[in-house]
Order: sequence, then structure tokens, then C-alpha cells
Amino acid sequence: MKQLVSLAALILVFSPAAAQRSQSIEFGGFGSYWRFDHLYFLKNSFGGGARIAYAWSDRLSIEVAGDFTKTVDTAAVQNVAVSTVSGNVVFNFPMGDRATLYATGGFTRLVFGNDPPYDFTDNMVNGGLGARVFLSQHVALRLDARAMYNRTNRDPLNPTPRGSWTGQVQGGAGLSYFFIPPQQGRGFSAAGDAKHPRRAGHSLHRLRLSHIALQQNQKLIRFGVFGARILIAFERPHDGGQFH
Repeated sequence: MKQLVSLAALILVFSPAAAQRSQSIEFGGFGSYWRFDHLYFLKNSFGGGARIAYAWSDRLSIEVAGDFTKTVDTAAVQNVAVSTVSGNVVFNFPMGDRATLYATGGFTRLVFGNDPPYDFTDNMVNGGLGARVFLSQHVALRLDARAMYNRTNRDPLNPTPRGSWTGQVQGGAGLSYFFIPPQQGRGFSAAGDAKHPRRAGHSLHRLRLSHIALQQNQKLIRFGVFGARILIAFERPHDGGQFH
């Protein structure tokens, strides 16, 4: 009986948690602004890219992003193309029903090219902050700021690492589309339901489903308690403690 009651208790505890779990897939495009380390002798420039992300929950997701920009050296004599690929872990901090703040950390690979001395790659760790502001259940405005760091300088005018660190800074703004809306994307209920009866109907439907699930869990506990009582009654000794 203890095991049955414990199992029922776990169901009651984890059912709400599972209901709050919100897996989602995010795809987006963005424009970016790059500030290069002064040791690279490159002018700051604008670029653009795309990202795709998968969220296990409203709190944690992973993403892969690619970016591309074209710039010129400070002497304005050589054009340089820079492409990047980044893999990041994203820690989300929901701020109400329509916005999320987040922190990111991961790895970035920069590929410079194509002509010497800017024909090399640079591997860097990155970290950043950002925000999503949901415009609808599926679409969000996304703002990013990220810094990339390498403890070994890769001076393009001196291929030998000089021992001083280098860093790049990237800022971005764009739109993201969520194939499965996260919890914050479902926050159009208070004022939105009055303007959109269909959303109100969806909210009521989810509430009814939650109520049905709670009733089923309660029935499971009652059934377990009833079955345990029957087992105890059959196992009790009769006639002064002697079994027949």
C-alpha cells in the first residue's frame, strides 16, 4: 500500500510540473553589428544570419547560429569576409507572459578570408545576454548582445600568437518563429482573450483538460486505497489469531 500511495503522490506532484514543461522549436533570422578587436585592424561592420534552437523547457534550450559579414581593413585596401558558426546553451528567465530574458554561453568558430594575412580561423568561447518580446503566440522580437573571447591573440599581421587575449563583440536584432509556442507565447489571455474569443476558448479548453487530469489522479488514489483495504482484510488472521 505504501508503494501505491507513494506512486499516486508522485503522479500528483509531477503532473503539474509536466504541464508547465514546454518544449519548443525556434527558427529565426537577424541583422548583426560586429565590433572587431583593435589588434585585427578591421573596421566594424554590419552582417546577418540565422539560428535554430530547441528548448527542453521554458528554462533551458540549445541553439546553433550562423552569421556572415563583410568588412575592410583599417587602411581600406583589403576586403575581408568573416563567417561564424556558434553553438550555445541558453538559460531562460521568463518575465511575465509575454517576455523572456536569457543568458547564453558556448563556442564560436570564426573563419576569416580569403586572402593573406586574413586567411585563418579563430576558435573562441562566448557569453551574452538577450531578450525576447512576444508579438503573438508564435512570433517574437529578439535582441542579443554577445562577447567572444580567446586567451591567445591571433594577430593577422603577426601570425605568431602574442599571448595577449583578444575579443569580438556582436549585437543583433531579429525575429523568431516558434513552431510550438513556449509558455510565454501563450500569454495572450488577459486582455487578448477579450479581443480574441478563439484564444479564450483555447484557454478554457486547457483548463478543462487540467481539471479532468486532476479528477483522474484522485480516482487513482481512491482505487488504490480501496484495493489496499481489501488486501488487508483478506490477510487478517481469524479465530483468535489462527488462520483457517
